Amino acid sequence: GGIVQVNTKEVSENPFVEMTVGTGINSISTFKSYNFYEGGNTDWLGYDKTKRSLDPNVTKEALSNNSTRYENSRLVANDWKVNNYSSMMPSQNLQLSAGKNFNVFGKKLGILGALSYQNTNRILQIERNDFNIDKTQLYAYQDAQYKKQYNNAGLLNATLSLNSRNKISLNNLMTVIGDDQYIERIGHDIEQTRQIKAYSMLYTSTFLFTNQLIGEHEISKSGTLLKWALSRSEINRNTPSYRRMTYIKNDDAEPTDPYYAYIPIGAPSPNYAGRFYSDQAEKLYTGRIDLSLPIRGNDQNQIKFGAFSDMRDRSFDARVFGYTYSRNYVAQELLTQGIGDILDHKNINENGFVLKESTNPNDSYDASSANIGGYAMLDHHFFGDKIRFIGGLRLEAFNQKLNTYEYGGSPISINSQVYDFLPSVNLVYKINETSNLRLSGSQTVVRPNFRELAPFSFYDFNLSAAIVGNPNLKRTQIMNYDLKFEKFFSSGQHISASAFVKKFKNPVEQLYETLGAGTRNFLFTNADAASNYGVEFEARYNLGQITPSLNNFQFRTNLAWINSMVDLSKFAGQNQSERPLQGQSPYLINFGLSYQHPDLGLAVNILYNRIGRRIWLVGSNGYQDTYEAPRDLFDLQISQMLGKNFQIKFTVSDLFNQPFTFYQDQNDS
Repeated sequence: GGIVQVNTKEVSENPFVEMTVGTGINSISTFKSYNFYEGGNTDWLGYDKTKRSLDPNVTKEALSNNSTRYENSRLVANDWKVNNYSSMMPSQNLQLSAGKNFNVFGKKLGILGALSYQNTNRILQIERNDFNIDKTQLYAYQDAQYKKQYNNAGLLNATLSLNSRNKISLNNLMTVIGDDQYIERIGHDIEQTRQIKAYSMLYTSTFLFTNQLIGEHEISKSGTLLKWALSRSEINRNTPSYRRMTYIKNDDAEPTDPYYAYIPIGAPSPNYAGRFYSDQAEKLYTGRIDLSLPIRGNDQNQIKFGAFSDMRDRSFDARVFGYTYSRNYVAQELLTQGIGDILDHKNINENGFVLKESTNPNDSYDASSANIGGYAMLDHHFFGDKIRFIGGLRLEAFNQKLNTYEYGGSPISINSQVYDFLPSVNLVYKINETSNLRLSGSQTVVRPNFRELAPFSFYDFNLSAAIVGNPNLKRTQIMNYDLKFEKFFSSGQHISASAFVKKFKNPVEQLYETLGAGTRNFLFTNADAASNYGVEFEARYNLGQITPSLNNFQFRTNLAWINSMVDLSKFAGQNQSERPLQGQSPYLINFGLSYQHPDLGLAVNILYNRIGRRIWLVGSNGYQDTYEAPRDLFDLQISQMLGKNFQIKFTVSDLFNQPFTFYQDQNDS
């Protein structure tokens, strides 16, 4: 739901070639034995177009036809086999970058290129529990989660300097990310009085390609500056063959009794012997132009104008499958076969299993948005440079469309048009040469993204719940007020203290609802209003100011306290009339201590971070809110120059290794 602005460095005057090679060891994962399913040959490149692809001949009609359903079911490979591996490899990263300036017809042309590869391997042990409204436990699971992530990127930028006052740049960035995850779950489904063994196999590939054409032109010697930019981005996200399988054994079974695969009779389910495929394609076109005009030749005082346009188109298509009994009965010994054998093609027959498609109309949607706007602003100093005024108004005309269906097939068509007038005022009072007092106010807006609007239901194995969008969401309007004191010292040192207030209208939050019989949903919804107010302190200070012996040490900190409150008086199904805003921490603590010895080429950085407990998920109708507990994060990095051209870095991340804990405070303790 946000905008990412990527700024890439330009070529320096001197040509360069840089290479970075790194490896990472995780104390819980690396060199440990692990289980994983068989993937594709190109997984390490961040995509798979062969192993997990769905044969185009697998159609709903063919799977429904008695004469073709078994043959058609066998077109889907038996790709459930799981292997044990003796050692998880360390993470790796490699980056190569180079740049050089050329003289082309008397103009300077700078070329910058880079390639990078990174993979990360992790093993996570997760304990999962859930509780009913009456505090009785619903389930108790233990997950072993095995994760592999591949991140590949390429960059090629060119900057043409026509002269000292005109420059044009062409930036190209491509990123391919592959997320691979295998989960083994064991535990007790207390609600259904059974023991379970469950498996999940998920691979997701995300492709991003961005082109930017940027121009900067100094139109006059007085400082009139024109900037413009055109960009095109393409994002494709593919989830091929997301598989889930569950084996069960009733609580009253003997300890020696086997687990039986839970494969439905009749209607298929994507959660039990199910397969899920999805493709999401999105294109984004943006353009903007900005003009800065100095007032009376003084580049400290400026009038600025600008216009912009953002156009976005998305298509999302999912197909949902599940295996069922071919008839109303299968041999019990068939159901006790292991996950790699039970859906072998020899078992796809009239005495075994068959594949069925349960794709619904709401499993796909098409969406688009257009945001067109302009702004005007003034940056002016008064009374010499004692008071600085920065203020303006931005007008945005935003249109959002989404076409899909309800679960039952009734069409949903969203076509909303809103106009937002977004003013901003910033006053800076110069107390003296080193101190300022700032007062600012602005209005901003947060608009629901397509996924939050689309009623498409996606079952998340990790959460044991479905994530469902809400077509009735409204945008969030926010008023922001800030008062800040700042004092500057030499060499980039400073301290600042500020107070702030934020007023939200229609904030979007994620709600959790239980529907009984093991059905749970994550929903998006608007609260009526919310407010945040708090204080913040920031400092960057060289300890050599205290004593010269500490001259190589620098201390940094950022501290914030936030009081957050949501008005729930008009919010049906809530457990209380007010509570903190979902995801908002009541405090944030950041500390950093750096040591740098330029003569030795040595640098040491120590970082500490803590975020206060916050509501991770909002409950409803008696189901309590889920909190994320505070957690201390401690990082250490040491770098050492080896001559002029080599540097070695050693980093330790999350040294305390505290668990991530999510809990319900059922006794208000």
